[in-house]
Amino acid sequence: MGASEYGEISPSSMRLIRRKAYSLIGKHGFREDDREDLVHDLILYVLQALPHYDPSRASLDTYIARIVESKVATIVKAKRAKKRYAPKGVVSFDDDEPENTDDRTDTCRSLAETYSSDDWKRAIGTFVRSVQDQADLDSDVRNALADLSARLRPIADLLSEMDVTAAAKHLGVPRTTFDYWRRLLRRELAKRGLKEMP
Repeated sequence: MGASEYGEISPSSMRLIRRKAYSLIGKHGFREDDREDLVHDLILYVLQALPHYDPSRASLDTYIARIVESKVATIVKAKRAKKRYAPKGVVSFDDDEPENTDDRTDTCRSLAETYSSDDWKRAIGTFVRSVQDQADLDSDVRNALADLSARLRPIADLLSEMDVTAAAKHLGVPRTTFDYWRRLLRRELAKRGLKEMP
């Protein structure tokens, strides 16, 4: 059950340590190669904690089980922190150029080739249409809205003034119901050639 003068770990505690280390494999980024290192780390931690054992508070196996649980939680937390706080900086899409540049299928394309300036401006909300394009779009929207059914027209009017949540509150319906109506409106406008709608 116990240890001789707290200098060695009992077989049942060793089984617990191995089981806890093995349970981490395949989770939180630990691989099979990490298994023995985890076992050794847990054993070392337990041996360092044994001098602090107080038999009046718990049995030695219970104490070791709590120590192992605590250390496993600390190891997992540290592993997650490494992922969360990975070094930040500017990453270039062109850094991973293949050695063999003769083969054009393996060549990495730069960000500029895959994402146009207009696409970028649309994504961050700073895209500005030309005066003619905006006038054409306004005309198309007016024509499409005029052709909407009496059921969808109020939905379009509300969405031009407020967001989905506020519009749902205004009508006194659940947001999910209003969102369904908004999807119907989008489909109708898409049929008329208008796919961009807030």
